[in-house]
Amino acid sequence: MQRRRRFKHQTTLQDRIAGWAAGVRERANEMQPGPERDGLLMKLNQAQTAMNLEDWVNSTGLQAPK
Repeated sequence: MQRRRRFKHQTTLQDRIAGWAAGVRERANEMQPGPERDGLLMKLNQAQTAMNLEDWVNSTGLQAPK
């Protein structure tokens, strides 16, 4: 049976998502309108949703997301 290698991240999930989103946002702003740019913008929206959910899950009050 293979053992799974564990990896401890040096930065938080939110920091990694924010860094990725900044790079993708720059690429999307440089592109011409079209399906590729729309795909990148959709992934940015998903990243923003992931960050909002991460904030909500890690909050102390656990209130419904807005």
